[in-house]
Amino acid sequence: MQNKLINIIHDVLNGSKNKYKLTEKDVKIAEFHKIDSYLYVACDKTETSPEVLRQIKQKHMRDIQRDVVQLNQLEKITDAFEEAGLDCLPLKGSVMKSLFPYSYLRFMGDIDILIHEADMKRASKIMNSMGYQTGTNSYNHLGFEKPPLMEVEMHRDLLPFESKGSDQMAGIWNRVKLVEGRKHVYKMTDEDFLLFMLFHLYKHYSKNGTGIRSFIDLYVYQRALKGLDRAYVDSKLGEAGILEISRDFLDFSSDYFDLVETKDKFKNMEKVVYESGVFGSAQLRTERELKDNQGNKFKVVLRKIFPSAGYMIQKYRFLEHKRYLLPIFYIGRVFKLVFIKPFHSIDRVRLLNKYDKKK
Repeated sequence: MQNKLINIIHDVLNGSKNKYKLTEKDVKIAEFHKIDSYLYVACDKTETSPEVLRQIKQKHMRDIQRDVVQLNQLEKITDAFEEAGLDCLPLKGSVMKSLFPYSYLRFMGDIDILIHEADMKRASKIMNSMGYQTGTNSYNHLGFEKPPLMEVEMHRDLLPFESKGSDQMAGIWNRVKLVEGRKHVYKMTDEDFLLFMLFHLYKHYSKNGTGIRSFIDLYVYQRALKGLDRAYVDSKLGEAGILEISRDFLDFSSDYFDLVETKDKFKNMEKVVYESGVFGSAQLRTERELKDNQGNKFKVVLRKIFPSAGYMIQKYRFLEHKRYLLPIFYIGRVFKLVFIKPFHSIDRVRLLNKYDKKK
């Protein structure tokens, strides 16, 4: 990651008045990682060119608009659930926003809320009555949309059942606390929220990679909340088998944004963060798939076309009770990869060949 951008993030989060002359390159890197508004806060408006300043301001205003709309909708949704007596637990960015100097700095693609499985139908009716259209229904969540800005995911579980940490987070409703002044809106303990962040980060990091925002979250969270019960956190991470890498996540995030020179052990992590952006890296995913399959390209392609039944059930929830339909869905995947997304499929094959040549 460019030192300039890391310096900007450090300065903005720590209240520094330092200002920077910004360029088109800075704008592109920030957009790749969805941290545009950091540039506006730290921009030297007299030294930066008018065109670059125009782009930065436009992206900043977009972030503010999204932030205001999302927080307003979150309040309306939780109010509606409260009135209906429906328990809910806001997750991820909607919780993290309050810990940032300005809430718009914490970009949020959608709103994530955990509810009880038994309440999903009632929640759907409430969302529909608020103008939301029902979207994707996966094993883990049900999606809702209200164009142009709003996307909401109602989660049945905190993590997919095949993910590291799913067992450790399974009993979360027994450990949550009511938000002050509420009867049905809950929050996690500080320790459980950190655990959820780390499990969620690992899920993405171990597959496609994950970008800088996940590590900014860890940096902000560790600075904001002191006195955490680290023994409890470590015990749960140990049970899930990711204690060592989670400690690396925490140490790397602290060092990185406190401008400590990157240790050799974190050089690869830094590379992953830089290359992943918001959605991860297809090349990184390909490399890890080849490693998992002992370099056998045929196995990688075969598992892409015919993933595990668990993956299919997670993606199409109703298959849990209608497994006899799995062959039809596998045929559908073949059709989609060959006729609907042929260029995507060709790109994946090219990445496989490119990785072979690199080796």
